[in-house]
Amino acid sequence: MAKTIPDTLVTGATGLIGRWLVPVLTQQKRNVMVLMRDSASRAQAYRQWVETHGGDASRLSFHDLDLARSDLGLQDIDHSGIKDIYHLAARYEFGLTRTEARKMTVLGSLRLLEWCQNLPALRRFVFITGYLAAANADKIRRSPQQEWVSLIDRYYRKSGAYEASKVEENIVLQQAAEKLGIAYTVVNPSAVSGDSKSGETTQFIGPCELVRDVYFGKLPALVGGPDIHVPLIPVDYVAQFMARVPEFSEAEGMSYWLLDQTTPKLPELVAMIGSHFGVSYPTRSIPKALVAALPKFLTGVEPESLAFLQSHRYDTQAAEDIAEKMGLTIPDFGESFRIWLDFLVSKQFGQNKHGSLGHILEVSGVPSFVSGRLEAADVIYLHGLPLDGESWGEIRSALPVPSASVDLPAQGRNGGATPQPEVWLDALMAKNNRKPLLVAHSLGCEFAVRLAKAHPDRIRGLVLISPYFLQRPASKYLKLPWLVSFVIKAVGASKFVKMAVGEGFDDRAWFNSAAASLTRPGKRQQFAAEMARITNHRLRRELQEMIGTINIPITIITGEQDPLREETQVQARFHSIAGSGHYPMVSNPAEVAVILKNSLEG
Repeated sequence: MAKTIPDTLVTGATGLIGRWLVPVLTQQKRNVMVLMRDSASRAQAYRQWVETHGGDASRLSFHDLDLARSDLGLQDIDHSGIKDIYHLAARYEFGLTRTEARKMTVLGSLRLLEWCQNLPALRRFVFITGYLAAANADKIRRSPQQEWVSLIDRYYRKSGAYEASKVEENIVLQQAAEKLGIAYTVVNPSAVSGDSKSGETTQFIGPCELVRDVYFGKLPALVGGPDIHVPLIPVDYVAQFMARVPEFSEAEGMSYWLLDQTTPKLPELVAMIGSHFGVSYPTRSIPKALVAALPKFLTGVEPESLAFLQSHRYDTQAAEDIAEKMGLTIPDFGESFRIWLDFLVSKQFGQNKHGSLGHILEVSGVPSFVSGRLEAADVIYLHGLPLDGESWGEIRSALPVPSASVDLPAQGRNGGATPQPEVWLDALMAKNNRKPLLVAHSLGCEFAVRLAKAHPDRIRGLVLISPYFLQRPASKYLKLPWLVSFVIKAVGASKFVKMAVGEGFDDRAWFNSAAASLTRPGKRQQFAAEMARITNHRLRRELQEMIGTINIPITIITGEQDPLREETQVQARFHSIAGSGHYPMVSNPAEVAVILKNSLEG
């Protein structure tokens, strides 16, 4: 491959904004040199990222960067054609000392700016501050210059090293750029959410932590008053704006605040999150001053994060005016926000990065987690306990037909109340435009059989895996919800899932998803109540009789170690998976996928 001569340098390219900016720059036919630590070992993975996100990796080159060195380690690059520099590198971390924070954020940034004065073709130096730090830096810059040092010192004492170093960086970089005659533009994004179309993000701190705490019921109260405003902006909008801004001469020396003014105030924002997930959320508030006065081990709140809880509004008119010239419009807040929430749950807030993408869909009033396009699915998967829809991930990958997996009511990643199975299923199937094969495991088999009995014309067939009502009855101890709930709490969710499915699955996406779901508020109790319900002898007998009256193709799959124990008049194809137990779709996914393929073809 011929060596490309760069016209653009990007620092911090592996951060959230950088990962979206670089593909956009290559789409604009820019030759981008990515400056990062250990570039030789990280270049291939980054090229792949750019390609999978719509960029042109052939336009990339890589070079090590060390902001602590006086020459930055850049002495050997061809800088003759460099037009634009995007400086995004920062140390996003709370609890730093002033010296630690300044080392990269302030001193390293100054070294990079001073290096730029030797670039003959430089058009623009673009750097990021952040909406709050930039606003505070702006206040200091309007003060008499002889007061700047003391005001910056005060900010370090008041707000912590991370945010204060960004304030200082903003001030000293603008001052130095003006002195050196370097054209610059400052971009000040608010808290950045995921891609407006996919929800994707690589950053699971900051606003993501607020969403996580609501989802897992770990936000007992709001901090601050009713006017607290934490604005958001999608990462793809920030990337598009930054990629275009050097083209505009009027952007030279400007500072642009990028945020969505339609972001609701914090109480309304939290209500949106809770309503989307179908979970309770706090409405009472605790004064910020009280939280700041208490130690972190009592509040669970990072003291430096309190600086971001403000009621300020920011002037975005200049950014909106130039965005209009770029042809950019901020995506609809409600839609892009919900897409981001769905992505966060799909990836378990960064703890399950291989989790299948899905979305929350309201089914009979129940926020239900669906992976796949339900309306076009030729196969619909219903899980058993204690798993969720993620348990079908490996089979769905092995069987490439349009499909959807759905979390059952009150289980997994779902929220809301628990409707009757028939009511929920009717509403679910009304959203499907095909005549699908229904594949179910254990508890899911009850839902599948009830639907097939009521609406045999709406499905092409049933595949029942380990139907609980045809197998050995569960232990009598499962009839005691309080005991089951206590055991889960005592041993921990991960250990409990392992007790159910066996050893050796800890690294699987479905295992992590199931364990995480059991830690959500009320999920232990809901799981325990459902286990008690399905041990009922009358229910088992009802389902055994019901399945014998169904006149559509049925396939039954069991594990060799967990065979059928109940007599039934059902006409079905029977398969036993050697060496498997109650969960053959996760222990032997390839073998189950072959059976499903034959069911679809037959």
